[in-house]
Amino acid sequence: LGVGRSRLAHASLHRPARGVRSRDAVMTVVEAAAGLATAMPGRFAFSHDTAALIMGLPTPRPWTPGARLHIMQESPLRSRRPEVNGHRGLERRRVILAHGLPVIHPAQVFLDVAVARADRRWPAPDLVALGDAISRWGPAWRQSFVAATSGYAGRPGAAYLSSALALVRVGAESPMESRTRVVLVTAGLPEPELNQDVFSPTGAWLGRVDMLWRRARVIGEYEGDAHRSDRKRWRA
Repeated sequence: LGVGRSRLAHASLHRPARGVRSRDAVMTVVEAAAGLATAMPGRFAFSHDTAALIMGLPTPRPWTPGARLHIMQESPLRSRRPEVNGHRGLERRRVILAHGLPVIHPAQVFLDVAVARADRRWPAPDLVALGDAISRWGPAWRQSFVAATSGYAGRPGAAYLSSALALVRVGAESPMESRTRVVLVTAGLPEPELNQDVFSPTGAWLGRVDMLWRRARVIGEYEGDAHRSDRKRWRA
């Protein structure tokens, strides 16, 4: 387009990926993925943690500028770009669009991060938080989620996948609620009801609670820091 080498090499430009220049610094994972997408040849999709982040799903850790992005290509290709964690097997995955970017279907993202090598798979509370979030999207998503994982029995990581899937529930409304529930249930406490309205004996509404052990008359709440720092929420 007539832009000279000296301009492309200028220190004022940002480099979201090798071979890519931008006037603006990359501040979000979607911006980073969009930058990388312009340099990727052939068919590809964002996968694993990167796909989850692009779709707004919870991950074990937030994205930070400069962190590697997960890219999947058709076998035997696997990207070895310095800013990428490359994976093969795209031919066996379903691809959808999120923010105009190709991403692996969320149900298969759950499968991929569950059955990854032991030192790379997600911790169980984070995996369940992902499954709960996918289930919140509606019955169709829930069904595709179950279908994607049902044929994996007997393969490496299947036991871990099955144990996490057994803890996924419809009704959790935040990742930290999900993580808290997993910690409590795996420690031996009974399964709570999720996000229930609680009423007084006269029928007056008292509140909506994260977790409810109704027979024991116990409420469990996960309170983020805003509950402490916002006076109105603290008093409520």
